[in-house]
Amino acid sequence: EKSHNLGGNSSKATTGIAAPGCELQKAQGITDTGADLTSAEPIAKEMVQQGAKDVDWLLNLAGCKDEMVVRLTPGHGKVARTLGTKDHFPGAVVTYAVMHQLETIAKAKPEKLKIVTSATVTKLLTEGTKVVGAEYQAGGTQK
Repeated sequence: EKSHNLGGNSSKATTGIAAPGCELQKAQGITDTGADLTSAEPIAKEMVQQGAKDVDWLLNLAGCKDEMVVRLTPGHGKVARTLGTKDHFPGAVVTYAVMHQLETIAKAKPEKLKIVTSATVTKLLTEGTKVVGAEYQAGGTQK
C-alpha cells in the first residue's frame, strides 16, 4: 500500500459500485446489460461486461454480499444498479472486510503474506504468469 493506511480511495467510495448484471440485481429480478454505460472505447465496454463478474467475486470473497443493497443512483442510468449499504459507505464495507481477511492470513501465515504500508511497488516478481512477490521501496530503501 502506498499510503500509511490500507484501503486508499476505495475505502472512501460513498455512492456505491455500479455493477450491471450482478448477482444482487438478478436476485431482485433486474435485467441489466449496462449498454447505456458503454462508449466507443473498447475498454469501457469490457469493463461493463466483465465488471459484474468481478464485483460478484469480490463481494463473495469479502463475505459482505449480504450487507449490500441495489439502488437507483443519479448518473448511473435508469436501472437500479448501484450497490451500496443501508448504513455505511460501501467502499469502506468492502475494503475493511478484505483488509480483515488479509490481516488474518498475514498473522496465520507470515511466510506467505506480509502487509507493507507507505511503500511503492517497483517490480512484480513472477514465475511464469503467476505473481509470487514484489520488490518495493519504503523509507528510501529498496526491498
